[in-house]
Amino acid sequence: MNSKNKFDINKIRSDTPCRNTYMDNAGASVPPLTVTKAIEKYYREIVEHGPKSNWVREHYGASFINDAKKPIAELINANPEEIAFTLNGSDAISILANGINIKRSENIVISELGFICNTIPWLRLRETHGIEVRIVKANKPGFVDIDNLQKQVDHNTKIVAIDHMPPNLGTLQPVKEISEITHERKSLFFLNACNTVGLVNVDVHDIDCDFMAVTGRKYLRGPSGTGFLYVKKRHISNIKSSYLGWKTGIWDWNNDVYEDSETIDRFSTGEPNTPGIVGLLRAVEYIQDIGGISEIDQRVFFLTEYLVENLKSIPNIKIYGPESANGRAGLVTFNLGDLPSSKLCQYLNRNNVVVQASHFFCPGTLKMFGTESVVRIALHYWNTKEEIDKVLDLLDSYPYK
Repeated sequence: MNSKNKFDINKIRSDTPCRNTYMDNAGASVPPLTVTKAIEKYYREIVEHGPKSNWVREHYGASFINDAKKPIAELINANPEEIAFTLNGSDAISILANGINIKRSENIVISELGFICNTIPWLRLRETHGIEVRIVKANKPGFVDIDNLQKQVDHNTKIVAIDHMPPNLGTLQPVKEISEITHERKSLFFLNACNTVGLVNVDVHDIDCDFMAVTGRKYLRGPSGTGFLYVKKRHISNIKSSYLGWKTGIWDWNNDVYEDSETIDRFSTGEPNTPGIVGLLRAVEYIQDIGGISEIDQRVFFLTEYLVENLKSIPNIKIYGPESANGRAGLVTFNLGDLPSSKLCQYLNRNNVVVQASHFFCPGTLKMFGTESVVRIALHYWNTKEEIDKVLDLLDSYPYK
């Protein structure tokens, strides 16, 4: 698609009439109006025609669901046949972890920077199947230790599962290098990209990941309750179905036999979340409407750089991760002196700045920096310098002494 010279922040802001200074895009972003209007249109039409009418089946049936995968696949440079819609990112990860064929003699490698949803499903396999789970170390300012990774991954490693960007740090992990090392050992590579797709350019062929999980509500700016799982085509038949139903396989009831579908349908949950998919499709189309992911990537870096450089001028600020925008993508965590992060967060919230303070379920990251929680600013392309300036002024004037 030709999407040059379309990025217009004034138009984007008019499409996003949020009254707050909203900077919690890593928790859930604000959908543009075009997304909510698409969902409203869907509901008006099913009320008018009836949800199982021929008209609705024609316009929102199986063909629509399959067609909705095309722009999503294009965004990550995949094929539509490799995309399965899921309930969210956690659902996508669990489908993979519960369906992967793994032997007791094999091991799984995860990172100490891992988010709970990309940690617990693999640790559960340790409990249920006696599988060894190895945890790769990380080094300041917040990146996987490549030397340690090379030691942990061996010929018995079934899968390496890495978070692209930890949600309490904001560092973009060297996923291409991790993928190369993983495949050198003939192992599989899974990327949790819930915090990066829609924010930066993520190309599954360039990264060469075998699987990837994405949520809709964050940087894609889609509805809650949506997401997708990418499975490289040659692996689809090797992952068992987590859900069994009318769409996930073929039931030969005469011979009392059920077989999983050989296609990506084997990961379906049955009745699709059609209104959610309608909204997610429109959210992905909106990315192209405003100029494409490369424009977004550049805008996010610009805002991240502006935030980090100016945060450093605030007295007693403690920034976690790199002290520059390099290696980051929109997300910056910090504390102010010895002030509890929750108290600082409440102060910002009272001034209509939406941020979060938490451990964010990444204990390894907090342990690395010797803290129990952080304040998180998670920017997206629709944020502005003026909004950042407001936050900086509030931080600079906080009467914590």
